[in-house]
Amino acid sequence: MPVTASTNKSDKPSISAAPVKPGTFDPVKHWHPRAFNAQMHPTVAAFFSLSNERIVQRYTHLNPHVDANKLRTLLSYKPTHFRWAGSDLFNVNTMDGKRQMVLIEMNSCPNGLWKVPRQQQKQEEARSLPVSLNPYHVLLKTLLGELSDFETEIDGDWAVIYENDSIEGSGYAATLADLSGESVWLAQYREADPDPPCKWDDDGIMYVRDAEGVWHPIRACFRYVSLCPWRRIPITTRTRVVNSMVPCLAGGYNKALASKAYTQFNDEHDIQSSGLQINFPYTITDVEKEQVPQLVRDMGGHAVIKIPCGHSGKGVYTITNEMELADFMAEEHYYGKFIAQSLIGGAGWSSQTSKGKFFHAGTMPDQNGDKYVYDVRMIVASDDCGFRPTSLFARRARKPLSNDLSDTTADGSSSWEILGTNISSINPIDGSRTVDDHRVIVMDIDGFDTLGLGMDDLIDGYIQTVLATIAIDRVSLQLQPAGSDSFDLEKFQEMNPDPALIAELKMQLNKNNH
Repeated sequence: MPVTASTNKSDKPSISAAPVKPGTFDPVKHWHPRAFNAQMHPTVAAFFSLSNERIVQRYTHLNPHVDANKLRTLLSYKPTHFRWAGSDLFNVNTMDGKRQMVLIEMNSCPNGLWKVPRQQQKQEEARSLPVSLNPYHVLLKTLLGELSDFETEIDGDWAVIYENDSIEGSGYAATLADLSGESVWLAQYREADPDPPCKWDDDGIMYVRDAEGVWHPIRACFRYVSLCPWRRIPITTRTRVVNSMVPCLAGGYNKALASKAYTQFNDEHDIQSSGLQINFPYTITDVEKEQVPQLVRDMGGHAVIKIPCGHSGKGVYTITNEMELADFMAEEHYYGKFIAQSLIGGAGWSSQTSKGKFFHAGTMPDQNGDKYVYDVRMIVASDDCGFRPTSLFARRARKPLSNDLSDTTADGSSSWEILGTNISSINPIDGSRTVDDHRVIVMDIDGFDTLGLGMDDLIDGYIQTVLATIAIDRVSLQLQPAGSDSFDLEKFQEMNPDPALIAELKMQLNKNNH
């Protein structure tokens, strides 16, 4: 295996990539403590066992206006760029009592496998988890298929790169080592690291640095890095990257283009002919900051303003009063364009849109009568047979929900404390992450029952996730057609005219060309 010497001047680098050998997968290390010994709720387990054909039959039975053949075709779609995706979904009601799952955003390298209950696995079998019950194995086997498909002319290794979540990142590396039968490099790759253990040469080949300061070429890489990854990873590479930067920019991370992808999909799939639409909040893109106050007023004084490339809840502003609007307007923002969305809150304080008013169903009331806003993370992967769900968990807000906003903010609480479901926060100095674990809802016997969901809600959420994944993959193909190694920056700029983001991409593409 060819290697190159380190250019680091110190004897040994402070951060290095570590080899993960086959046979080292240990569930204790790769599961959330609450999920490790949990038994998956029977409804959730039954959902994961459903074939796409059974899902089509059930969904079209309850929704006879949906074209079964078109849904069947979409569920068997094989994405070119966006083969692994995660959605964040709200369970909402309309004022006339109709309930549905609404898509809030997509994620191009979502976390969540380590929060999946290990079903009915016995303790003595913990170190030899059957592959059918191991979500890491299910996802990677579905996503990567035959690893020979990822062979390139590069004489190098496999690597897994991660940002902060070493539990799940190391789980991917250990599983990939088992599937490939070879050691896999595991490397932490933070934007804030001044001397990361990963680098790219001018030809788009990735290298990782070991503990001795030696750089090793990488032929294929599983990316578990999500915070503006195009600032570190080239848009086009010779090292195979799963997922690449293209679906991130096309909507897997970029909220502005995601909204346009959903709109394109809905326009192409006329609800009158197919019965299928992506349900997402009313959205206005490419908003200038000075336009925000009027847009908030147009939505009845309640709105959500988002930075298109925010992460872990950062850059999401729920605005329900003049103080929250003033706070947003006073803040300096790096990106120049925003998106404005209708706010889904309580029955008495949600945005009024042309489609009506949507409000959170919330959790089942607890012993104190409190109910909470929550979202559902649904993770899917695709292979030659189409999509399949691989992971599911939920997250709840910090403070309880009320139909009267004044009841919930009387103690000085912000609307974000009532509506924000993100459980992680990023340190702006070093890029480290802290997680509020007690708000994770594991899909075990107790956790799932608190959500008030049923099988048909999970099927609805799965279909919404698949449709959104396809929508983003189709925009990805507009930016980089199948078989092409060239990203269409001009097309991207037409679709997403944010000067700061375009400057970042030009800088990265210039690196690729030199």
